[in-house]
Amino acid sequence: MQRVANSTRAKQVGRSAARSPRAAPAVFREAAQALGRTIGQRGHTLVFGGGGTGLMGDVCQACLEAGGTARAIILERFLPEAYPGLPMQVHRTMWARKR
Repeated sequence: MQRVANSTRAKQVGRSAARSPRAAPAVFREAAQALGRTIGQRGHTLVFGGGGTGLMGDVCQACLEAGGTARAIILERFLPEAYPGLPMQVHRTMWARKR
């Protein structure tokens, strides 16, 4: 893996992950939390699917706890399961979300 020189410019990191807690063995959850901590410690913004459970929730929670920020791009039907308190861009369809 290449190291990139530090920059004062804000960075956004996109992350896609499972939102189901059933699909998350401990080793994956630990990796998701480590990724979230790194994003947060570096002062970056996590851009993710908005889920408050599973690996999505683990990455987001660790990022926020480490001082980072997060924003969600989420489907309308998943709003009841969204990570609370985040800025959200809500879409009706996956096609619209991926544009």
